[in-house]
Formats: sequence, structure tokens, C-alpha cells
Amino acid sequence: MLWALVPAKLGPAVKSRLGAALSPEQRRALAQAMLCDVLAALTSAPALAGVAVVTRDPSVASLATGAGATPIEETHAGGLNDGVAQGIAACRARGASGIVIVMGDLPNLLPSDVERTVAALPERGVVLVPSRDGTGTNVLAARPADLVLPTRFGEGSLA
Repeated sequence: MLWALVPAKLGPAVKSRLGAALSPEQRRALAQAMLCDVLAALTSAPALAGVAVVTRDPSVASLATGAGATPIEETHAGGLNDGVAQGIAACRARGASGIVIVMGDLPNLLPSDVERTVAALPERGVVLVPSRDGTGTNVLAARPADLVLPTRFGEGSLA
């Protein structure tokens, strides 16, 4: 049983690299719209048994619930990789045998993209979907779900 996991935040620092072009409110609205697109694609993908969103942000948890996803309250004080680890554990507790970790800022993600990724996932192994620049990781799928722990999301994560 495969679950998708989306680590998400909508705080004041979201999309900070766009700070010169967009106000904090505009950056938040953009990030929220992209997250909604990602959740719509994931909840429409038949290969997934569930979709979870790990976050510290109550507004993200509410958005996740409204989109048909399971919110997981991030309790660790660490960064992205600590949140992903907590999310994987919560998905495993819900019966996930595999995980598809998807970044929340992929507005062009389609359910067919998710299905293609899942179809490529071996019974034991990983599938990596690189970022546009080829250095980061947009999607990391793994079976079993804890195969990739600890994760190393961040700059240069694809390597």
C-alpha cells in the first residue's frame, strides 16, 4: 500500500527567493495555490492508498483536510528532513508499505505523472524525479517506506 507524503509550510518565509518580485501575501497565495494543485493530483491518483501532509502550520492542516488528505502535525523542531521522517513514520503507522514524497510546489503535477512514478517503483528500491535544474529532488518514491531514511532533501539533493 503506497501513500504520498507532502511536507508543507505557508509561513512568512515561504518562496523567499521571490521576495523582490512578490509581497509576502502574494508569495503565500502562490505557495497555497501550488500546494492545492499538488494535493488535487495526488488525491486523484488511483495507485495511492492515501495522501498525507506533514506540517506545523494549522492553515496547511486545514487545507489538507479540505483536499481529502490526512494532516500530520509536525512536532520535531528540525527542518525538512526531520519532518519527512516524522511523516514517513505516521504513514507507516497507517499501513504504508511504500512512500511517494512529493514537494508541495509542483503546480504542473498530474495524476498520470504520479501513476508513472509508481509504475516505475520496484518492490524494493527507489525512484527519483529531479528538479528542473537537475540538482534537486521533486519526488522521491521508495519501497519499503523507510528505505530512504534519513532523507537529504535540500540543495543538491539529487546527488
